[in-house]
Amino acid sequence: MDLEGPGRETSSNIQTLYRSRLQREGAPCLTLVCDLDRTTVEFIAEDRKQASLARYFTGLTEAQIVGNKTIALDMWEPYLQAIGAHVPRAAAKIVFDRYHIMTHMGKAVDDVRKREHRALRGRGRDALRLEISLALCGGESAGAASWSASPSSRPR
Repeated sequence: MDLEGPGRETSSNIQTLYRSRLQREGAPCLTLVCDLDRTTVEFIAEDRKQASLARYFTGLTEAQIVGNKTIALDMWEPYLQAIGAHVPRAAAKIVFDRYHIMTHMGKAVDDVRKREHRALRGRGRDALRLEISLALCGGESAGAASWSASPSSRPR
């Protein structure tokens, strides 16, 4: 299902590309292209493949493609490939949405925390337990005092 208007004009500011998943697991993903300036849906495809987004770009004139100053999207690799293949200076026009940036940042921080915790625990130091103890005790003084005590008296 493609939604395309005859003789449509494309805004010069922002196009947003994203995939949409219905709330239930296993529901199909869609590719939606929206013009945020005019608040219109420009294109819909029933999957989230590079070829789907490429179909959108092949329906535009060169002036319409070059006229897009910003392209906002999630970090879906097939979309990045389609944009790179069809939009001149694509890397300078891409803006990732905040939700996906924060999701990736949170996961990266969590991965580093887990890796560091495993490394310290392997050397006999339970850093995460100290961190939790400090937070529960309301500051460094109580947690630091109990951490410096023998292993059997450390907070559990």
